[in-house]
Amino acid sequence: MDQKTIQYYENHALECSRKCESANMSHLDHLLLRHLPDKGARVLELGCGPGREAAFLLRSGYDVTGIDASRGMIDEALRGHPELTGRLSCEAVPLPEDSRMLSESFEAVIAVALFMHIPDQDLFETAFQVKRMLGPHGVLFIGILWHSLVFQLDEGGAVRSIDQVETIIRRDRKAATYKLALLRALCDIAQTEFRKAHWYPDGVAGVPFGLVAEKWLFYYWPLVEPDVVGLSGTVAFPQQRGAERSRPIAFRAPLRELIRQYTARGGLSGFSQDYRNQRLAGSSAALADAALNAIRNTIVAGPVQYAGGEQSIRIGGSGHQLFLR
Repeated sequence: MDQKTIQYYENHALECSRKCESANMSHLDHLLLRHLPDKGARVLELGCGPGREAAFLLRSGYDVTGIDASRGMIDEALRGHPELTGRLSCEAVPLPEDSRMLSESFEAVIAVALFMHIPDQDLFETAFQVKRMLGPHGVLFIGILWHSLVFQLDEGGAVRSIDQVETIIRRDRKAATYKLALLRALCDIAQTEFRKAHWYPDGVAGVPFGLVAEKWLFYYWPLVEPDVVGLSGTVAFPQQRGAERSRPIAFRAPLRELIRQYTARGGLSGFSQDYRNQRLAGSSAALADAALNAIRNTIVAGPVQYAGGEQSIRIGGSGHQLFLR
């Protein structure tokens, strides 16, 4: 949660607490009791605020723990609901890695009017932390705006995302930088441009193939640039260790031509501004297209083919989507 939001609740803790306590939340109480596990279950509330939901669940027979980023809100919660003493702590989400909560297991996690306060770049980490704290078949209840969302963790034969990533790394039969570049691109997209990904009913995620190629262009630019500016007299930075002369980066030539065009125009920074502001034209646009097409072909011939093929990564949608299972 960003500091500005936390400070707002610090400054208006009493006012926010009174508004929440005076509101008719019977519909929320009904939904919680309907979707949460049986009474006695351990429940973690993220963003517990003035403690209204935590106190309700405690009275209903649940073993409740609550956290909130605002110390002022925690104080108001304990003032209004002293029965929550020892059950609340001041922590923001995503939680720091040394938080004891991350080593706990809960049968349900609830978050009411919280996720709209989490910056986009922190949503991915927050989701992974929630999954980490949920026990088998645990329930996640999210209240956001006028909607309530309920999820259940399916542990039946499921493979953790980190295990799938490790499988891709191990299955790749080449000691190349390409697989690492692909994983880095997918991680970047997941953290900063996740809205461009599309989830399909069969458990497959699709990301724009062109976006992955763009990431590669920016990753490899600094590696190829020494060839152009004269800092290297040999073919440096191969895609495979020990193969400096026989296995250079496959798209080195078209990328080098694009870099050469921008040597006197601000280098990577100048290209980035032109590209992101759609100012490429003429030979610059043609060279960028050539480099991106060469990168796309390399991704298909390299990590897509050698990282498990159809089982893990494949190309589809007329070549415009990179599908991952």
